[in-house]
Amino acid sequence: MCRKTLLLSIFHILIFINPNVCKAKIYRYIDENGILNFTDVRPTNTDYQTVPIPIIDATEWIKTSFVAKEKLPYKKQRKELIKNEAQSNKKKQCKKLKTQINQIEIQLRNQQKPENFERLKNNLRKLRWTYRKSCLN
Repeated sequence: MCRKTLLLSIFHILIFINPNVCKAKIYRYIDENGILNFTDVRPTNTDYQTVPIPIIDATEWIKTSFVAKEKLPYKKQRKELIKNEAQSNKKKQCKKLKTQINQIEIQLRNQQKPENFERLKNNLRKLRWTYRKSCLN
């Protein structure tokens, strides 16, 4: 049992270390309809080309061209960035609320049907309450 496990693990290690063990061929050909096809099975017609596949050594690290453009901020800087972002979002939200309030006030100045007037008045009340709660504190 122990000998089987040892031999099996050595076999797996050899397969993963040697990239040529699992080497396959890819064929390229054009069928009767003029469509370009790729396959790993050798085509029956004689008009095909073998596509070269580069061998990649999986045991080496891949070098990338990625370079970090700026360093990651420290905890205090990160907290400041988050705080500034939250403040700018809050300002945007307050500005949006203020424009909505102004639009409803303009609509209320015009003559409205009673049901529309009540609906607009309730919306204005809710928007003003939200504005006071979130923007004036």
